[in-house]
Amino acid sequence: SCASLVNGNTYKVHVTSYDVARNPTSAPEFTFVVDRDPPAPFTISGVTGGADSSVDAFLGTSLPVIHYGASTAATFYQIEIRDATASSVICSLGSINAPATSFDYSTELGVSCIGLLHGGTYRVYVTAKDDGQNATLATNNGFAFRVDTLAPTISIDSKPNNPTPAIVATLDFTDSDALSGIRGT
Repeated sequence: SCASLVNGNTYKVHVTSYDVARNPTSAPEFTFVVDRDPPAPFTISGVTGGADSSVDAFLGTSLPVIHYGASTAATFYQIEIRDATASSVICSLGSINAPATSFDYSTELGVSCIGLLHGGTYRVYVTAKDDGQNATLATNNGFAFRVDTLAPTISIDSKPNNPTPAIVATLDFTDSDALSGIRGT
């Protein structure tokens, strides 16, 4: 048993073993540092994917890219996507070394992200860890986003005759996207 170890201190360990004849054997000496300080707080800034390059609440047709701020003292980040109730993992847990501030499920080896459905709401969880396995969760863990894999619909309501003698042509159209709420004429 050791007395309380002090955070930030380095300790050296010597181990010697004796048999019944008092012959000593020493193990190689080693040192370790006590690290109880977790990485600094950080936030998830958004999810992008496909042609969607804005960091917002929608994802295009490809696999997601998770964006987050850097956490001081983090060695790596672990990322996962869960369903809307956070009860089931949808995308396998990914891990990326610091100082990266995004995780792209389409380029990372050994992780998968299948089953993101159009109109579905999902939650992102990011954890920063250091070499001492101290962990800090993103301050907004459970960041929600929706998947929009369908393009808006466009219908032409009226158009000029072909051919037309008019020097000014009028074209009426409507467009809409039920998921995002876009509607125009």
